Amino acid sequence: MKREVLPQLNAEDKDLMEHILAAGKIKHKFAVRLQTVLHRANGKGTNEIAEFLGIHPMTVSLYVRRYTTGGIDALIRDKTRKPGKAPISEEKKQEICRIACQEKPPDETHWSTRKLGKRVGIGHDAVKRYSGGDYCFKPGSERGRGGGPVIGAGLRRTALTLSPGKSTAARLGFTPLMKETAP
Repeated sequence: MKREVLPQLNAEDKDLMEHILAAGKIKHKFAVRLQTVLHRANGKGTNEIAEFLGIHPMTVSLYVRRYTTGGIDALIRDKTRKPGKAPISEEKKQEICRIACQEKPPDETHWSTRKLGKRVGIGHDAVKRYSGGDYCFKPGSERGRGGGPVIGAGLRRTALTLSPGKSTAARLGFTPLMKETAP
């Protein structure tokens, strides 16, 4: 039979946990963690605590170990996790706008976000997000023949220069086509 470990809870920590719980301004998941350690310190069994709080018995042991190694701070803060996907590089963003505005897809008149994403190696949502917003989409129409947004229509390429503080399309020197009016 496994020996259940009791947390070494001093009076100061116990008072602080009870005060935090009594204040009521704490997220539910943190309150459950504090209650778990308090009940375990009072000698209640792991299964009894798990059933009472509606958590798994292994979670009770996890919270007790967390308190033992990190104190109250470990219970009222989530562990840090590694970040998600790395953001798309500035070079990749420039490549999206360059391809959309300077090249035509084979046997098509305009790039769809899916085809451009496949060509560049990123998802179509990322293409839409980094393609320069309204500058790279066909004026007056958000949908092409294939049903997806059309990129590269209605653009005029000027200089390909970068300057901080401007939008992606503006930094890349793309301006929307405008009908010129006669004076």
